[in-house]
Parts: sequence; C-alpha cells; structure tokens
Amino acid sequence: GTIWFARTPAIRDWEIRPRSAGSRWGVFAEPGLLVLFAATICYAVAFGLYEIGVTAYATQRGMPAIAGIALALASLGSALGAFAYGMRHWKAPLRKQFLIALSLMATGSLLVAPVNNIYLYMLVNLIAGAPMASVIATQSLLLSRLAPQGKLAESFTWGGTCLLGGISGGIA
Repeated sequence: GTIWFARTPAIRDWEIRPRSAGSRWGVFAEPGLLVLFAATICYAVAFGLYEIGVTAYATQRGMPAIAGIALALASLGSALGAFAYGMRHWKAPLRKQFLIALSLMATGSLLVAPVNNIYLYMLVNLIAGAPMASVIATQSLLLSRLAPQGKLAESFTWGGTCLLGGISGGIA
C-alpha cells in the first residue's frame, strides 16, 4: 500500500516549498491554538478518567469484564454520534459546535456516575459515548482552521500530543 500511495500523481507531483521564517515558538505563538490545545488536554484527561471510572465501577461490583462491555457500548455510542454529526450541515459556528459537543460529553459523563443498576449503566454508557467522537472531530476542524499557513502538520502533531497526553494523564 505504501508503494502504491507513493507512486500516485498527488505525491509524485508534490511541490516542496522552502519554509518561511517564523516565530521560534512555532504554533505556540498562536493564541487561538494555545486555547484549543488547553481545551484538548482538559477533555482528554476527562476521557482517561472516564475509562478508569468505568473499570472501577465494574471491579467494585465484582464484575471486571463488564468494563469491556461498557466501554464497547460507549464506543458504539461514539460511532453513532459521529455518524449523526457528520450526516448534516450545521449552521452554528464551529467554535459553538465544539462547546456544545464538550457540554454534551460532560453531561454524558455525569449521567454515568449515579447509576447503580448494571443494565441501566450499560445503556447510559452508550448515551455518554455519543458526543465523544464529535468532540474530536470539531477539535480537528477548529485546529485546521486556526493553524497558520505552512504549520498544519505541526499543529496537528501538537493537537495529537495534547489528546494522547491528556488521556494518559487521566488514566494515570
């Protein structure tokens, strides 16, 4: 697959342009990106905490295998939520979409906390997962719009670092 991809016209005809001199701080000189990176770290920590909370819930009830099912249901909810988000054209500005998705994610996570019935817990995890992929999608769209010209790859690299670092921090 790599050889086939490398031989496509889009890659063969790729023009490498010299970089312009920029700030020594790179994308960290962009205030909008700094706010987005901070938000990414915060919601990613919440992702990590959510995964640990689900595992703790199942373990506390003497059914650790239920954690895998609950997280799978949250993933299914996330996929369904992303499908619903991607199916329509949203009129709200992207920043507002991001804030709404974050609010829905926080609400879903709070809904999981007080549930004691294991079957209801499974259903609530399905619902709680619904906005998760949409949060990541809107964050990526915002990042692509806020990244300075010629700094898209660096911006996405730092965005990914904030996401994975935040998840790791939450799990830790």
